[in-house]
Amino acid sequence: MALVTSFGNRVNPNCLVSGGVKKAGCKVKMEDAPKPRLVIDFDKPGAPLKPPQALCDYLFVADGNDGADWIAPLARILHE
Repeated sequence: MALVTSFGNRVNPNCLVSGGVKKAGCKVKMEDAPKPRLVIDFDKPGAPLKPPQALCDYLFVADGNDGADWIAPLARILHE
């Protein structure tokens, strides 16, 4: 089973991001990111992790075109 399908079947659709990844002045462009893909927002209702477990803002999951799949945490770094 493809990685994106496997994650998609287990994650609440309310926490999935459609479109770009943008939060608090930070953004990640997805134009060249592999497809199919899912982006999970841990701050949205229904996210699989809750504070204090959620240490990243997003989880990027994609099926690689060459058979190498992608799982990458995306986090903002806050400066004091």
